[in-house]
Amino acid sequence: MNNLILTLSLFLSLNSFAQSERTYHDEKKQYVFMIDNKNYLFITKNCKKKCAAYKILNKVSTKKVFTKQGQNPGAILCDDVLRKEVVTLRNELGGESTFCRFKDGSMIESSRLFIHAQINDEKGKTR
Repeated sequence: MNNLILTLSLFLSLNSFAQSERTYHDEKKQYVFMIDNKNYLFITKNCKKKCAAYKILNKVSTKKVFTKQGQNPGAILCDDVLRKEVVTLRNELGGESTFCRFKDGSMIESSRLFIHAQINDEKGKTR
C-alpha cells in the first residue's frame, strides 16, 4: 500500500511539471500561457487546436530564416517569414520574452516556434 501511495505521489508530482501556466503582460493587458515542455509548447492558454498559433506548428520551417549576430531566430521566423507580429511581454518578475502573435490573437513563444520549425525540417515535413 505504501508503495502504491509513493508511486502515485511521484506520478502526480512529475505530471505537474509536464504542464504549467505563466502570466505575461504588456502595458495594457495580461495574457495567460500554457507551457507543455514535453511537446515544446508555450502558447496562449485559450488556444485550442484550431487557433492560428497551433495550426502553424506543423508547417513552419527554418529554411528562410537568416539571422545576424545576436538576433532571435524565432522572432525572425515570425516577422520575416510568417509576416506576423512579434510582441515582447514581461512576466511577473520583469523578465522579457518574445512571442509571435497571429491575427486571431493567439500567440506562441518565439523560441518554441523555432524549435517546431527545426523538428519539422528534421522530419522532412517542410519544403
